[in-house]
Amino acid sequence: MKLRRGLLVTAWLLCGVCAILVRGDCGEPPRLKNGFPVTDLTQTSFPVGTRIRYRCNEGFSLAEGKSPFITCQANSSWTAIETVCEAKSCGAPPDLENGYYNTTSVVFGGIVTYYCNEGYNLVGEDTQNCVAGGWDGRTPVCDPVTCDDLPPIENGQTPSPPEANWEYENAATFTCSPTYTLIGENTIYCRANGTWSDIPPKCKVVQCVRPDPPIKNGSIIAGFGPTYEYRQTIIYKCDEGFEMVGKDTIECRENSTFPPAPLCIPGECGEPPRLKNGFPVTNLTQTSFPVGTRIDYRCNEGFSLAEGKAAFIICQANSSWTAIETVCEEARSTPPVTVPGGAEAKTSPHPTSESTSHIDRSFIYGHNLLLVLLLLLERIL
Repeated sequence: MKLRRGLLVTAWLLCGVCAILVRGDCGEPPRLKNGFPVTDLTQTSFPVGTRIRYRCNEGFSLAEGKSPFITCQANSSWTAIETVCEAKSCGAPPDLENGYYNTTSVVFGGIVTYYCNEGYNLVGEDTQNCVAGGWDGRTPVCDPVTCDDLPPIENGQTPSPPEANWEYENAATFTCSPTYTLIGENTIYCRANGTWSDIPPKCKVVQCVRPDPPIKNGSIIAGFGPTYEYRQTIIYKCDEGFEMVGKDTIECRENSTFPPAPLCIPGECGEPPRLKNGFPVTNLTQTSFPVGTRIDYRCNEGFSLAEGKAAFIICQANSSWTAIETVCEEARSTPPVTVPGGAEAKTSPHPTSESTSHIDRSFIYGHNLLLVLLLLLERIL
């Protein structure tokens, strides 16, 4: 009896173990990045053979060719997740005419920012977001900048815009009626900031006459007139030896007058050039010299001017000095002269009358002494 009861207890225990091994529950399914398992999330255990499917969050999709399922195995573990959730692509943003864009990315969560080229204004939102259904909102457009209408001009014609409005880079060209002169720019342009490049021109009657009296010490070399239209010119030239003060060209102005003609004044040279070991014979405080001025040079003490070369310069009509021809050479000393009686006369480059007289007296004295000695010698013999 006791043996039978023991066998029954053992059998019951073995059956319990078998039941536990057969049951083999799995725990919660693993997480999928940017996805979720399709199951009751309150359930904490799943029997062997349970199959669970995964789906992706909004904006993501399951990778193609990979199983979205996992299965609870007999060893109480889930099979590995094969699939992944990939961000959905919105594709390249649409082209923006007269503009461009920059993007952070073209997949879910990316942002595109739009910009317009110079001379165009962006109409609409400047950004779009990549969402589950593609790029959100509406793509903006770039409309050209417009300029104000142009007023009519008196005695002339104002052009009309090529379209409904004057737009960026449109050119407006004005014309005047016959006998009238256009003052200003005949063509103006609509700029990127919505303003015109210049004010509209005017149409006026313009006629200038040649200035009187004629220019002194000069002459007209082009534009002899005697009447001139707007912006016609007169060109002057000064006579030789004169310099021009002012512009050589004057232009007929819109008020039918010329600006003052230039002046022709006598030309001048600056300070004369230096001569090595010499100096100019002039007032050194003077800084300018009229055309035709002649300046002579001298040499410092101990130097002399080279022979055969001009020792002067002249101020020329082009306000420059002629070149210096001469040079200052070191003066050469005269060799000593031996006089009768053995006396040696020393001379200088510029002997004075006093030294000359001294040489003459020495010569006479020596000559007389020689005659006396000869007479004494004859008497002795």
